[in-house]
Amino acid sequence: MTWDDNDTSQMNHVSGGGKLSRSSHTLTVIDNHAYIFGGELTQRVSVDNTMYIYKLGMMEPSNLKTLGDPVLPETRDPGNIPEPRVGAASATIGHLIFLWGGREMCPNSGLTDPPPIARSYHAMTASQTHLYIYGGCPVSGRLNDLYSYNPLTSRWTTLPASTGISPRGGSALVYHRPQNKLVLFGGFNGKTETDDLYVFDVAANKWHESRNFIVSLPNSNLLVAMYGELDPSPIGHADAGKFWEDVWRINAEVGDNQEELAIEWDRQHTSTAVLPNEVESRKPTPRGWFQVAGWNEKVVLSGGLNSNNERLDDLWF
Repeated sequence: MTWDDNDTSQMNHVSGGGKLSRSSHTLTVIDNHAYIFGGELTQRVSVDNTMYIYKLGMMEPSNLKTLGDPVLPETRDPGNIPEPRVGAASATIGHLIFLWGGREMCPNSGLTDPPPIARSYHAMTASQTHLYIYGGCPVSGRLNDLYSYNPLTSRWTTLPASTGISPRGGSALVYHRPQNKLVLFGGFNGKTETDDLYVFDVAANKWHESRNFIVSLPNSNLLVAMYGELDPSPIGHADAGKFWEDVWRINAEVGDNQEELAIEWDRQHTSTAVLPNEVESRKPTPRGWFQVAGWNEKVVLSGGLNSNNERLDDLWF
């Protein structure tokens, strides 16, 4: 696995950092564009509610330092923009981006059924037709519930919960399209980081625990887990903890019983692209509370928090 870096340090700086300096934000990729929204530069303080758009097709090794400023979208209704928020989640269906939840969130509206209770640091993904939200942190405690949302009918559906999954925030949730399943990995349950993996069968409407921070590559059995928090800070969100810097490939295929996914883990040996006029190659520093998305059989990584409690101003693929 090879990393390419888009160094954004030459961009205009605001609040002591570049436009991408943030953690606990959202990242979605549609076609060759990355869409970044929300997040924090100081703990629990929202950065802004601007949608930043970066053209990933320009990110070639020869011009990684000259990507320039993001494209800012035109807003048809300036009075109908999500409020600034931290710890929200997003997912895409076709060319639509759906944003839900987060701290400092605006009220839900236009929903025919009661939505999930307000929360942040939940996990969110999408199939071709539905959004899925799992767990997260409400006003107090943590959750282990699962919901689906149909944007055509504006209807929420409560899906079965698993008593074997501890309530948690900061999990990774992806939709595994080849087998029509949701894959849930890790998170923080209030006491410790978790390393368990569960599969929800959408068609059968039930959970499976695997027999043994994920990204799903489109139309592939391969999932990718990378980086994330190793140990939380003893003083909570006010400081940074310790972070992983490893990357794992997960091969998820149907098992012998044709129901469960057979999971095979494979640790990746990462290298970096050598950039022009640069003595040393680089790769992303250890971090947590970043965002990742799949793009053209690649992984796009944005920002996050490092062990020095600094919000990172970079974009990698």
